[in-house]
Amino acid sequence: MKIAIAVCTRERPTMLKRQLEAAASLKLPDEIELDVVVVENGPNPSSSEMVVAFQKNLSIGYHTEPRVGLVFARNHAVEQALKTGAEWIGFFDDDEVVDTNWVVAMIDAMATFPEARAFAGPVDRINPETATKWYPAHKKPVGKTGIPVWRVATGNILFHRHIYAGDGLSMRFDERFNLTGGEDTHLFLRMRQRGANILWVPDAICTEFVSPERATLRARVGRGIRYMHCFGAVNQSLRGAVVGRVMNLLLSFKMLFHAASYALAGALFFLFNKERAEKYIAVSIYRLSMSIGYLLAVFVPLLPVYAKVDGN
Repeated sequence: MKIAIAVCTRERPTMLKRQLEAAASLKLPDEIELDVVVVENGPNPSSSEMVVAFQKNLSIGYHTEPRVGLVFARNHAVEQALKTGAEWIGFFDDDEVVDTNWVVAMIDAMATFPEARAFAGPVDRINPETATKWYPAHKKPVGKTGIPVWRVATGNILFHRHIYAGDGLSMRFDERFNLTGGEDTHLFLRMRQRGANILWVPDAICTEFVSPERATLRARVGRGIRYMHCFGAVNQSLRGAVVGRVMNLLLSFKMLFHAASYALAGALFFLFNKERAEKYIAVSIYRLSMSIGYLLAVFVPLLPVYAKVDGN
């Protein structure tokens, strides 16, 4: 059985090299053939020589997509992965490191759930030592193998070719979300509407090392706002302008209530347990950012945040 892994990148050669080094160390059962598909996005590709150097240890192909945007890159990667004849197509982000046992864990899940058409694993985020105390340590998502999920990341997911192929669901990432984010959530929810659940595989792990620039209070609040702005836009896309906006308003009020509740708890605990109080206040700040994001979705179009490169 062949598995194709797609990695989309844009002007981040250091991160890409680290991910490819990890991919070259993947343990492969005897019956598994692995292809890696690298798609470099943007008008200034620069990683071809570095990728070619990995051909000694990997079956790897290098492709370019000059049109700027993550959706363009991912859809290009899908097309190239289908050309390999792979039965399964996965995605890793270029700023992650895949665990050595990732393929083994996914193969075990396939054997246990042979009718499944998509699997996803956790992204374990490691904060830098400089992270603000208002940026709490990441808690790796938990859950039993095989439970249906949809709030997962394209940075650690494996699809059966049926999801993309012309003789299957023929799905692609929506170009409306090309520079804004939210394209993966939109795809996952469309999959769920068509009866293609994503199943959880807790042992198929990818690790992301959070950069110091992202581990600040300002960045955390900004990402919380942006994530929920995107999710709100997805709601309105799938449910219609009126129903989607009503849902987003309700979610905004819900998050605002959570923010107030955690802030009150933090104020009460501050008198006798400062550490716990700070954790509650950090959650309150993040819930407030989520509330703002949902509210923005009702009134403001998404911004092209992925027009610029973040990382190296």
